[in-house]
Amino acid sequence: MFNNGTLIHDSIQRIHQLSRDAIQLAENLRQQERQLRKQGMALPAGSLQKLEAIHVDLEGLAQKIQEQQTELSQLRMLANTTEFVNSSLDLDEVLNGVMDRVIQLVGAERGYIMLHNRVTNEMEIVVNRKLDPTSSQDEEFIFSRTIVENVARTGEAIVTTNAQEDSRFKEQDSIISLALRSIICVPLIFRDRILGTVYCDNRIKDGLFGKRERRLLNAFGDQAAIAIENAQLFEQIQQTLREITAIKVLLDNILASIASGVMTLDGQEVITSYNLASETIFGLTAESALNQRFDVKLPQIYEQIQREAQLVRSLSENLTVEASPTLDQRGPLSLNFKLSPFKDAERIT
Repeated sequence: MFNNGTLIHDSIQRIHQLSRDAIQLAENLRQQERQLRKQGMALPAGSLQKLEAIHVDLEGLAQKIQEQQTELSQLRMLANTTEFVNSSLDLDEVLNGVMDRVIQLVGAERGYIMLHNRVTNEMEIVVNRKLDPTSSQDEEFIFSRTIVENVARTGEAIVTTNAQEDSRFKEQDSIISLALRSIICVPLIFRDRILGTVYCDNRIKDGLFGKRERRLLNAFGDQAAIAIENAQLFEQIQQTLREITAIKVLLDNILASIASGVMTLDGQEVITSYNLASETIFGLTAESALNQRFDVKLPQIYEQIQREAQLVRSLSENLTVEASPTLDQRGPLSLNFKLSPFKDAERIT
């Protein structure tokens, strides 16, 4: 069993790293945009905006998960029952774990978890359980939709001890055809937002669900909603990671195809990107250049362009400068440098 606190902490750290990766990629792409246009090449439409949006979303996501972790520490009720639910960030595993434990918790014959689909604006069954393996498949997804929709709309749990005699529901087709008796349905609410519902029923016993079961399932639903929200957010993180990886591959391919040398530096003069053409021009491999200080690896060049580089940072303008360094690896060279400032998502150099 995973330690939930450690897992959430590791997830937050991973999100922050993804966020840093996204903004670094955006800066790299912005640096290369003008060069690409001059060579008749172009980035995919919206690449920069998408990366910057991903950066903002990831930082917000890290904050949300941190806040959720604080809330989780305050929820001690039903700790033994919810231990499994809160130990996983895999959405399918969480949903199935919730469903199994709900059935055990209230002794239902059938159970469903329904989540709100933001695209269709409908409640959709994502997990279902039934204890009777001989029941027909036609019955599998038949439930009291009126009860579910009422709970999803109001955020209030509904319990009926005998639906056959309950004036609120006894005329419903599903109640009659399935001979439903005990029904309980509670909302899954996260910060005043209804994620879905948990619905359980029993066709055999009257009075199976009462105030005690309602309180129990409501408390469990609060925990389950947090776990489901976390799992959904983590699923989004994984999708974001796949998108960032694809963009990084694209950037690497673009840099490799540029004939001119391309090198980027961070605010501490550390080399953060270095393409194949740079290896040829400077006689220095990417492996030995990356993550090293520019003034240490290529001091002959740094001495000749440092004044212009400082102007680029202070004025946030592009400059062109010529240099004639003598490199240990290449001998005397005549080079033309085009210096451009990096800007972050807030347009700060």
